[in-house]
Amino acid sequence: MSDAIDTTLTDGVVTLRPISTGDIDQITVACQDPELQRYIPVPRPYHRADAEAYVALSHDLWPTGRKYVFSVVANDDPEVLLGVVSLTVAGRCGNAAYWLTPPARGRHAASRSLRLLTEWAFEALLLAVLLLEIHDTNQASKRVAVAAGFHHSGDIEVATDEGPKAALLFVRLASDQPPHPRPT
Repeated sequence: MSDAIDTTLTDGVVTLRPISTGDIDQITVACQDPELQRYIPVPRPYHRADAEAYVALSHDLWPTGRKYVFSVVANDDPEVLLGVVSLTVAGRCGNAAYWLTPPARGRHAASRSLRLLTEWAFEALLLAVLLLEIHDTNQASKRVAVAAGFHHSGDIEVATDEGPKAALLFVRLASDQPPHPRPT
């Protein structure tokens, strides 16, 4: 478990920092995006109160070691939220999740963020395995997973507000070889 809610991770291009109340307005705007809503289970419509509750819950869970939620920002513009990456922990297993704002997509921010989160989970939290549940039609997320060293392990069904949906399970073990060098 990591007690430090001030944990910050960077690769020199993107930085992951604990989600904060200063992110609430940008999260509220981002969660209006139909593409994000298609793949991420967020309330619809998404209100500022939803973002406030999410940030508060994230702060409550961090010290327990059960969930870590990071804001993704660019090093050259740290006030603009690019997205969110999170890690839910059970034992030595973690389930990672991420989303990006529309302007941040296609710039390698997701793969960079997932690599940073994965390295931290294995090195600082000593997790043995990380999982990703990816909607079966989310091609971009599949590419992100592979770029971060995950491999497709099988097909699963996940519960959603609209009922069960097909998803792909991607896995990375702490003992796996690291992925190729980071994208530039």
